[in-house]
Amino acid sequence: NRSYASSVKVVVMTDDGPIGHGSGNLFNYYNEFFVITAAHVVNENLNYLLQEGDGNVVSCRVIYRDIGNDIAIIKPYGEFLSTISSPYLVNMQKDLIAKEVYYAGNPGDLSHVAIRGWIAESNRNRIIMQSFAWPGSSGSVVFDAAGRVVGVVNAIPLVPNFYEGTMMPMSQIVMVQRLEVLPRKT
Repeated sequence: NRSYASSVKVVVMTDDGPIGHGSGNLFNYYNEFFVITAAHVVNENLNYLLQEGDGNVVSCRVIYRDIGNDIAIIKPYGEFLSTISSPYLVNMQKDLIAKEVYYAGNPGDLSHVAIRGWIAESNRNRIIMQSFAWPGSSGSVVFDAAGRVVGVVNAIPLVPNFYEGTMMPMSQIVMVQRLEVLPRKT
């Protein structure tokens, strides 16, 4: 429930309108509200809007971007009408193999889709999740069954498409960057 209730679409804007999107989740920590997404979803030189499932749009600004760990934090400015922030509680267990996890995102043309998966491999930095994802899912925060944050969806491996001679997403394997306690400076 927390993954779905806190899910937002991160819309990339130019003067001509939207040019793409990713996903993120709204959190609260000591009465501060923020959205966590993947760093590759946002760029400090572009503008963004946060869109709720009901279509309401909230302005925002990127306040933290860690390219090495592919994690970013966005500060919202405005009122959310339907999105419910989740408390920022982190699962710090190192071994999460075979645990059930959940995320909600905005893949392709779909909006606020809830996804379930299982952890195939985990360590302190990264998780390989057996689940489903495609472009637009990036930035979705992954939650465990207790509603704690596990990580952020940041990649879908590509495999050869032998019929067309191109690369295609391997949609049943999802790479997740682990999240721990955020640096105090953020």
